[in-house]
Amino acid sequence: MKRVGMQGKILTITSVRMKKEKELYYIHVILGKELTVIMNTRRATGLWMILDVIGAIGTVIS
Repeated sequence: MKRVGMQGKILTITSVRMKKEKELYYIHVILGKELTVIMNTRRATGLWMILDVIGAIGTVIS
C-alpha cells in the first residue's frame, strides 16, 4: 500500500496493476473508486512519477 499526497490530500493506493501495450502502460488503480490511467512511457520515468500523476488525478475526481 502506498500513500500519495497531492495538494494537501492523502490518497491510499491499494492496488496497482500495470500492463504494457505498444508504447503505453495502462495503470489500474483502486482509490475507493476504480480509476484507469493511461500514461505514455516516454514521458513517465519511473513508478513514483506515475503515482504522483495518479495522485493528482485522484485529487481532482475525489
